Amino acid sequence: MVKNWKNLFVENELVKHKVLFDNIDGKSLDDQQRRAIVVDEQSNLVLAGAGSGKTLTISGKVKYLVETKNINPNEILLISFTRKAAEEMKTRIANKLHIGVEVRTFHGLGLDIIKHTYPVKYIIAEDGYLSRLVESYFRKGF
Repeated sequence: MVKNWKNLFVENELVKHKVLFDNIDGKSLDDQQRRAIVVDEQSNLVLAGAGSGKTLTISGKVKYLVETKNINPNEILLISFTRKAAEEMKTRIANKLHIGVEVRTFHGLGLDIIKHTYPVKYIIAEDGYLSRLVESYFRKGF
């Protein structure tokens, strides 16, 4: 029953918001992109090859959430593996859709969580630091 309800919801959303999906950043989304946008889950993972429209689909999801579901853009977090992809998403969404959302890399988000959790700043790796640390450890006989 739940599966049928979810399918009905998706089909209704696709019809209801056709005009929105026909123009995301001046482009029309294909059926897979539209379905990726209207699937209603707490979090979504978008995996696809280079040039397949991932950023366009994510932009469409942001626009859909903000304009049709009244989600505050401050409550949306987009995470990417690379800084370049994160910057591209942030710039595209801000400049083309005029929506400001937080876009981070996994590494940057993790580092911020650590900084807020542990007030001590750790040295990650300076030239020779790790070698000196290991050498000191063994010289002291620990």
